[in-house]
Amino acid sequence: MDSTQSFRFFNRGPSAAARIIFFALLSLLLLFVDARYRHLESIRNVLALPIQSLQRLATNLTSQPGILWDQFSDYIDSQGNLARENMQLREQHTTYATQLLELQVLQAENEHLRKLFEVSQHADFPMQMTEIVYLERDIFKRKVFVDKGSQKNVVAGQVVMDETGVVGQVTRVISVAE
Repeated sequence: MDSTQSFRFFNRGPSAAARIIFFALLSLLLLFVDARYRHLESIRNVLALPIQSLQRLATNLTSQPGILWDQFSDYIDSQGNLARENMQLREQHTTYATQLLELQVLQAENEHLRKLFEVSQHADFPMQMTEIVYLERDIFKRKVFVDKGSQKNVVAGQVVMDETGVVGQVTRVISVAE
């Protein structure tokens, strides 16, 4: 054998040209028989089922990138919308938390005032409400400065009370011009 020739496993059978001519004549004969007598219609229907499945698969594969791109863009859009909605909800939560804190402070102050009012309702002696202006930080002195003075008939020796009971006694009264 020559080194330029390829090694052939199968040396038997007709040549390539003879095979082409044979299959061309066979296909023309099948076309004629099918067109004339319709004998191959049942065979065509049987063969159409798997071919139709392959055709659908090929159609799906060619349209799949477009579908995937649409789904991906929908996903990105929904992620953006969720992020914006999340930011709005966080801002709303901050606003509501601030309002809730203010409400809790007002409720505590309201409860404190109700207790003070209840004390003044049950007292058998004259009382007047004052506001604490300054509270000294020294824990040993415990001095409290209030906004009433001698113009409001506060005198040294009077009892100082809050909603829990007696807090102390007035030690000095300053005359303040209003």
